[in-house]
Amino acid sequence: MMSVRCQACWRSFAAKLKRQEYVQSGKCSKKLKPGNERFMDPLHESEVEEPCGARTEDTWWKLFQLLIPGMEP
Repeated sequence: MMSVRCQACWRSFAAKLKRQEYVQSGKCSKKLKPGNERFMDPLHESEVEEPCGARTEDTWWKLFQLLIPGMEP
């Protein structure tokens, strides 16, 4: 899924319509584009750090499913 962001403050939105409503509301203030950004939220980071299974293959499938939702082994 592509990221939908405000081009002034770089806030992320789930849909283009939500971004458009936000921009039209005038609530944002211009910020510099972030240079580094977290790839995952803390919940997903903790899922990756936990042991996913006894077998290495199980661990890799768990990681693929986090990165590609709906992926089946």
